[in-house]
Amino acid sequence: MKLLTIQREREREREREQIRKKIKRLEKKSNRTPEEEAELENLRARLRELEQNQEEKPVNYLPWIIGGSVLVIGVIIIWLVISNQKKREK
Repeated sequence: MKLLTIQREREREREREQIRKKIKRLEKKSNRTPEEEAELENLRARLRELEQNQEEKPVNYLPWIIGGSVLVIGVIIIWLVISNQKKREK
């Protein structure tokens, strides 16, 4: 799963880099045709979209679940130890 995620991220990075190169090439051109202007705007929009998707990574809840479980188990163990000590004292 992790390997697949890394591979997708590399592909997105390659695509972003290609789009940046195309944008630079079109921006350097002084007399752009209307088609090239439209392509430039489309490329800029696509680049913004890719960069937004990069920032919106899903939250990994597994560490929170494991940490919460360990905390709850720890509290239960401490409670059991304390309650057993009180029973022994009586």
